[in-house]
Amino acid sequence: SLASTYIHDQWHSVGIIRDITERKQAEEELRKSNQMNQSILKAIPDLMFVIDKNYVFRNYHSSSDKELYAPPEVFLGKHVDEVLPHEVAALTKENIDKVLQTGEMSVYEYQIELAGKTRFYESRMVFQEDNLVLTVNRDITERKHDELEIKKLSNAIVQSPVTIVITNINGDIEYVNPKFTEVTGYSSDEAFGQNPRVLKSGEHSEEFYKNLWETISSGNIWAGEFHNKKKNGELFWESTIISPVKDNEGNITHYIAVKEDITEKKKMIEELVVAKEKAESATKLKTEFLAQISHEIRTPINAILSYAGLMKSELEDKIDEDLKYGFISMDNAGRRIIRTIDLILNMSEVQIGSYDYHSQKLDIEKIIYRLKMQFQPMADTKRLKFSFEKKTDDIWILGDEYSVEQILSNLIDNAIKFTKEGYVLITLDSIANNRLQVVVSDSGIGIDEKYVPHLFEPFSQEEQGYTRRYEGNGLGLALIKEYCQMNGASIKVISKKGNGSTFIVSFQKYI
Repeated sequence: SLASTYIHDQWHSVGIIRDITERKQAEEELRKSNQMNQSILKAIPDLMFVIDKNYVFRNYHSSSDKELYAPPEVFLGKHVDEVLPHEVAALTKENIDKVLQTGEMSVYEYQIELAGKTRFYESRMVFQEDNLVLTVNRDITERKHDELEIKKLSNAIVQSPVTIVITNINGDIEYVNPKFTEVTGYSSDEAFGQNPRVLKSGEHSEEFYKNLWETISSGNIWAGEFHNKKKNGELFWESTIISPVKDNEGNITHYIAVKEDITEKKKMIEELVVAKEKAESATKLKTEFLAQISHEIRTPINAILSYAGLMKSELEDKIDEDLKYGFISMDNAGRRIIRTIDLILNMSEVQIGSYDYHSQKLDIEKIIYRLKMQFQPMADTKRLKFSFEKKTDDIWILGDEYSVEQILSNLIDNAIKFTKEGYVLITLDSIANNRLQVVVSDSGIGIDEKYVPHLFEPFSQEEQGYTRRYEGNGLGLALIKEYCQMNGASIKVISKKGNGSTFIVSFQKYI
C-alpha cells in the first residue's frame, strides 16, 4: 500500500509491501478445486437435492434436466408435498426427520412416474450444516428390471418340473434344483462338487460317455437317454439335453443339463409294444381264422346250394309241395349263412383297418338301379310295391363303390325283410351343402323309439334270443354306420313301432 505525508515543507511517500503469494496460490487452488468439483458433479449421473428441515427444496444438481421429475423452477423453493406424489413425499419427509434426529445416513427406495414410465430410485440422505439434508437419488430402474428378470428365471429353474443340473467345465456339479433331489434322492449339499457320474448305473459304455463329452466340449448340444441309478440303488430312465454355457467371448464356462424322468413313459411304451405285438398276433390269428371259416363254410355251402338247385330242377315235376318247400328252405338257409359270413368278414376288415378304401366318382343312380333289379324278386315274392323315385338330375357322388353299395344293399334288404305288406320306396334327391340324399322308406313293422339309440351297435337287435321273429345277427346296421363314416356320409332314422321306417343317407356330391 502507498501513503503520502507532508513533513518540513516537503511531501514524503511511504509504501508498505505485503507478500500475498500464498493467498493467491490458495485462491487458485480453490478455483481449481471448485472447477474439479463442478466437473465431478457434472460426471455424476445421480440427482442431488438439498432440502431443509421444513421439507423445502433449496438446491439441486443433475447432469441432465431430462432426469428430473419436473424443471428446477417447479420445485426449488417448494415444499415436497407440492411437487412429489403423496407416497413419495411422505417417504421423503420420514427419512429427512430420521437424518436430522440421528445424524446418520438413511437409504431407501421409491418409484415415480417419469414421461409415462415407472422409474425406480435409490435415495441416500446425509446430514448437512444448518439443518439441511443432502439427498442423492440414483436411477435403479434397469437394475430393478434385471433383478426381476433374474428372480423370474431363478424361480423358473427352482420350480421347474424337470431336473436341472449345472456343472463347471470339469463336470463338477455347482447347482441342482429341487427336482433333482426329488428324483435322485441326493440333496443339493450331497450333489455339490460331485460329478454326474455318481448316478451311473454301469449300463452305458465308455464310448457312450466319450461321445457325450466330445459333443458338448466342442460347443454343441447333446441329447439322449440315461439309465441311471438313484441314491437308494433304484434304476430310472432320464431323457437329457446337455448344452454348453458360454461367456461374451464365446468361451465355455459351464454346462447345463435339463433332464426328465421318463421311467414310467418307458414302461408304458414297453407295455404298448407288447400289447401291440399281442394285438397284431391276435389280429393275424383272427384274420386267418375268419379266412379259414369263410373257406371251410362257403365252399361246402356253395356246393350244397348248387347241387340242391340242380336236384330241384331235375325233380321239380316229380316232387310234392312239401319237398319243394324243403328245397326253398335249404336255399334260404344257405344264403343266410353266406350273408352272415360276409357281414362278419366285412366288419372284421373295418375294425382292424384292413379294408382297402378307394374313393372315386360314382353314379349313385346306377348303383340304385342295380340293387333294385337284385332285390325285385324278393319284393315280388312278398307282393310288395317296390319303387324308385328320382327327384334330381344330380347323380354323381364321391365314395368307395363297394361300401356305398353295401350301405344301400343292407338298407333295402332290411326294408323288404321287415315289411309284410305295403311298399318299399327308394328316393334320390339333392339337398343343401353339395349333398345327395338317398332315402329308403317302408311300411314295415317299424322300430321302438327306445331302441333307436342302440340301432347301430354291433350284434344289437330289438328282439333277442331264439324267440325273435326275424333272422339276422345285428351286424348289418353296425356295418352301415362304419361304411358311412368311411365315406363321409351321414345316416339318420325316423321310425315308430308299427308305422314303418325311413332311413336317410346323405352322400357328398362329386364336384
